[in-house]
Amino acid sequence: MNDIAFEDAPRIVTVLVAAMGGEGGGVLADWLIAAATAQGFPVQSTSVPGVAQRTGATNYYIEIYPVEAARLGGARPVFSLTPSPGDVDIVAASELMEAGRVLQGGFVHPRRTTLVASTHREFAVAEKSAMGDGRYDGRRVSEAARELARHSFLFDMRALAWRHGTVINTVMFGAMAGSGALPFSREACEQAIRASGKAVEASLKGFAAGFEQVAHPAPEAAAGTDAATPRAPVDPRIAAMPEPLHELLGHGLQQVLDYQDTRYGALYLQRVDAVLALERPFGGELPVTRETARHLALWMSYEDVIRVADLKTRGERLQRVREEVGARQGEPLRLTEYLKPGLDEVCSLLPPRASAWLRRRLAHKAHRLNVGLHMRTDTVLGFAMLCGLRSLRVLRRAGARYAIEQAMIERWLDTVRAALALSPRLAYEIALCGNLVKGYGETSERGHRNLGAVLDDMQAQFAAPPGDAAALVQAAERVRARARSRAGRSRGPHPGARAGPAAARAARPPHPHRAAKARALRARIPSPKRTTTGDKTMRNSKTSTSLGRRAVNALLAGALLLPLAAQVHAAGPIKIGAVVSATGPASFLGDPQQKTLEMYVRKINAAGGVLGRKLELVLYDDASDANKANAFTRRLIMQDEVDAILGASTTGSTMAMVPQAEAAKMPLISLAAASVIVEPVKPYVFKMPHSDRMAAEKVLGEMKKRGFTQFALLSDTGGFGKSGRTETLKLAESLGLKVVEDQTYGEKDTDVTPQLTRIKSSGAQAVFVFGTGQAPAIIARNHQQLAMKQPLYTSHGQASTEFIRIAGKSSEGIRMPSPALLIAQALPDADPQKKVSVSYAKDYESTAKMDVSTFGGYAHDALYLLIDAIQRAGGTDKQKLRDAIEATKDFVGVSGIYRMSATDHMGLDVSAFRMVEIKDGKFVEVR
Repeated sequence: MNDIAFEDAPRIVTVLVAAMGGEGGGVLADWLIAAATAQGFPVQSTSVPGVAQRTGATNYYIEIYPVEAARLGGARPVFSLTPSPGDVDIVAASELMEAGRVLQGGFVHPRRTTLVASTHREFAVAEKSAMGDGRYDGRRVSEAARELARHSFLFDMRALAWRHGTVINTVMFGAMAGSGALPFSREACEQAIRASGKAVEASLKGFAAGFEQVAHPAPEAAAGTDAATPRAPVDPRIAAMPEPLHELLGHGLQQVLDYQDTRYGALYLQRVDAVLALERPFGGELPVTRETARHLALWMSYEDVIRVADLKTRGERLQRVREEVGARQGEPLRLTEYLKPGLDEVCSLLPPRASAWLRRRLAHKAHRLNVGLHMRTDTVLGFAMLCGLRSLRVLRRAGARYAIEQAMIERWLDTVRAALALSPRLAYEIALCGNLVKGYGETSERGHRNLGAVLDDMQAQFAAPPGDAAALVQAAERVRARARSRAGRSRGPHPGARAGPAAARAARPPHPHRAAKARALRARIPSPKRTTTGDKTMRNSKTSTSLGRRAVNALLAGALLLPLAAQVHAAGPIKIGAVVSATGPASFLGDPQQKTLEMYVRKINAAGGVLGRKLELVLYDDASDANKANAFTRRLIMQDEVDAILGASTTGSTMAMVPQAEAAKMPLISLAAASVIVEPVKPYVFKMPHSDRMAAEKVLGEMKKRGFTQFALLSDTGGFGKSGRTETLKLAESLGLKVVEDQTYGEKDTDVTPQLTRIKSSGAQAVFVFGTGQAPAIIARNHQQLAMKQPLYTSHGQASTEFIRIAGKSSEGIRMPSPALLIAQALPDADPQKKVSVSYAKDYESTAKMDVSTFGGYAHDALYLLIDAIQRAGGTDKQKLRDAIEATKDFVGVSGIYRMSATDHMGLDVSAFRMVEIKDGKFVEVR
């Protein structure tokens, strides 16, 4: 008989395991099922293979009802086959980016989910094939995990498994048990392992290690321990150089000495010193010398067959292999090296003339000479052969490869030194290009070609008369044309980051996306969709990873602007940068914003411009991707040298732009809504849209007027939704309204029925949807399909006719806060916003041939507020322009009347909103 009362029934425990191929994810799922079954708990599992583009990653989903089946009286719980976002109790990930993938899918909820993940990395193809260092910064995933999960346990499970001679799934299982989130004891888990009968002892060791790591973590080392460790003495030659370079130069010298000999190390320091002598007069942190030293050390220790043989025969490498395969002390190990030497590897060892002769003779059959070799290095003969190759190090200087690499290194260094005579910034760019050459064979040849293209173009610019602007412009056009043709000839995957001792990379700044100021120049910036309006030049191109367009354009920006800076800046156009989401999920925001900006820049230029100067709009489409917005911000600041930036369309993209704008002291006016953009106040960051707090205040105030006392909140997991949720929960408590259901959904979800089903039976009197994108329209349809009686409210993120078009008839009756623009014609003539709103609506609809959008209205207000500030500042000096924006008072826009201040960088209050309802497919003000 069923002795479980409905109100006392426990929740189903949901478990999601994200594991890569060969890591025992299926075995882990079997252990969980066995442990649950042994307790008499009903359990169900499913697996979804091939969910990642790396090593055949698989999701294993298990649902456990933590009540003995005998107590259910024949009843059975209803299980789901797939996990729902925000509805998972335990998430286990076998690798850091697998954890990131689960986080991105919205499966981790801050009030429910326990996250157990390994922090080690298996690099994706995109990371390995990047032209420079393409590694993703795992710290961002770790930080997100700690913020988004209720409890998070992150540590290197693979290393722990190796130390105990087992597989990572055993450590994951122990960590899950140690977290206390599983509905059964440690003993039940261990019994499940024993019952499997496979590698029981090793598995139990790994389980125990994982359990202890989570349940009883070892205390962290006391601060300052590293500082107390005595450092190796500094080489006298390095000691004579500035102290900030000592650590990096020490690592670089160690790398070069390990590669060749002391004479080679002296050459390394001599080359670095030549660059340092030219940069010293500029002072500062010596970024050119630092990057030159870093990349020079790696380049001078280039990979060849001698280096490969050297690394493969080192004792520490052999010991690492034994540890990885779990070989016991004294146990024989059979080790086979898989090698594929070709013509290039053989010729690289010969003297230059002999190498050239052999290449000519055998070039036609080079592909046949790439023969795979399986060399047993656990045998005397095999190991001796590798040692023989290693011993050729003393002859390396006589080889053809050595001559080629040294000649290219000298050419690169000559260009760095020549650029320093013009600008440290330009020299810094060229120094960073040293990372383009890596590997051997075709990889090395491709890198040499790409770097050679950059150096050719730079030397052409150096040869041009510095005062001849026309010649520089023509040269730039020729270089861009050549770069495009090179891009077409050098497609295909590029080599990944070069492997080397960790010490050689220890002082490296964190990889992509996070450095500001000068370090941002190093980023891998994709070729975007770019539109330049004002000079009648428009260019649209697909994203490309070819060096020709990416690196050459960045370098030429510095080369061209140096001789022209003084005369062009004073009389040239006012350059306004913009980043919008013209494509992607947020295109309904960015598309009208792009159209608006382009339309009014043309209109203003036709009327004579601003302060006698034309406007030039440099606009990039981030495709609704925050990473691209981050990269385009660097480009706008460092390459395009704009005077101010408008954008981005979304909160996530804006927050990716903010650190760089602040670091560069670049005025940034956001077109996104979340309060976090301007709270706390950031000196150079402003925003136009009404805040999420204002939207929540307007909607909750409307609910109170209608007599509602409790409601359900449904917010997306993006930046706007998370911020809106936080503000709504705060306001609800202060207004005495009860949130009876707090659900979330993913921005790209195509069905929200499960969340709405819960809300329908929750007792909520209304539903408030806080999000952007197309998902709220899907929610409206699901709301209608479920015949829900609770009225539906949305945030101002849906205040556009595009929402009505997507949602269709299901949008009828939905209420939302909106600017006056959507009801412009119905405004009284005395309303100060009527004239500007009607004018914008007329201009937009006649030019764009579509209904006006409040999102385009934010772009209209941002552009004209910026122009107003430029006029009051008397120019585009960034400090004066920032001050003028902050001093804006009573600026009438289509979105409201803006009154900025030192404590308010939005300048609107809740009175800027009108509550509207959708009736007969149109917005009508609620009176």
